[in-house]
Amino acid sequence: KDRPLSEPSEIQLRVSSRHLILASPYFKAALNGPWREAASVSADCSQDVYAYDWDPQAFLILMHIIHARNRQVPRLVSLELLAKIAVLVDYYECYEAVEVFAELWLQGLKSQSQLPAQVNRELTLWLCVSWIFGDADVFTSVTSTALQQSQGPLPTLGLPIPERIVEVIDSRRREVVERIIAVLHELVVSFCDGPDKCSFECSSAYLGALMKVLRPTWLHHRCGPHGWQPITTLRPLASSFP
Repeated sequence: KDRPLSEPSEIQLRVSSRHLILASPYFKAALNGPWREAASVSADCSQDVYAYDWDPQAFLILMHIIHARNRQVPRLVSLELLAKIAVLVDYYECYEAVEVFAELWLQGLKSQSQLPAQVNRELTLWLCVSWIFGDADVFTSVTSTALQQSQGPLPTLGLPIPERIVEVIDSRRREVVERIIAVLHELVVSFCDGPDKCSFECSSAYLGALMKVLRPTWLHHRCGPHGWQPITTLRPLASSFP
């Protein structure tokens, strides 16, 4: 079972309503509208903000950025922490306020580690931060890996990854898988119909080898493309026979 990005918690901070309104459309609507938050703004424009279910460290970093307390903002963060910050940025819609630090954090992470080459939790975190912070190169790389390596819809771990992204990746994966399966089916038919390219013994040997290789995958045929092996496994099969 996928573990949550962070454990639920309650956070209480005294912040500047002016800074929040300038940085976040969410807070602008909350603090300027007929809500409890707006009614509780004090004379010095300070504000008690209650936040639930957020990671305390990520929330504090975001508040430091919004209040221009740049010396309190770390220059390096882990991928896990960056994903938690990205969730907050997306929720409060404060993309521009965090843009400079997001670029710095992403550069630091990319210089320290390689992007994942298989579908796992790390790849989903990279997909989330690259989408929210607009890193086109990382986004292209991780979606390509997801397309080639996944066996079904990509798990989002509850992160704010648009459903249409997952749907497009899986739709393209299914299209490629179905084309490869069609090629493999044509190979089976050609070997069964007769020795066109080689002798009967040769084609029979190819057919036997092909069916033996396909058997683990063929068992999932009735499940549709979700049951097939990854594209990186299927594609070599289609090109390994004459």
